[in-house]
Amino acid sequence: MGTATLYDATGQRQAEIYTGVIADGVSSPVTRTVFESVPVPGLQGQPEPAAHYSFYVDNVNDIPRYRMHLTPGAPIAGAEMGLPGLIRIGERILIAEVTFIDNPFASDDAAKAWLAGEEGQALKALMMSISYS
Repeated sequence: MGTATLYDATGQRQAEIYTGVIADGVSSPVTRTVFESVPVPGLQGQPEPAAHYSFYVDNVNDIPRYRMHLTPGAPIAGAEMGLPGLIRIGERILIAEVTFIDNPFASDDAAKAWLAGEEGQALKALMMSISYS
């Protein structure tokens, strides 16, 4: 069990990965736009649903909440419930998510441009590199 936290050069928290035996999640209705979702190779073979790296925006009461994290299966676009991001690995759970402070993007296009850039690709690579055996 433990937590790993990634910081950028300014000391700002960028991502957190947690493994343990206890976790919970809270969900609320959202309208979701999915930008990208890909199965994580190193987590295949774990209990279903298969872990995916996902980048999307959930709109709650017209307020966007951008998320990059591991999701149980591919997130579904449209009117859905929020995703807590609890991944089952053996007898434990895994949570891996990028930390966005406030509302980091002015628009969905800005979020997609960030994802295509150096920082977005580095954080995506981090999420895609997670494995468990």
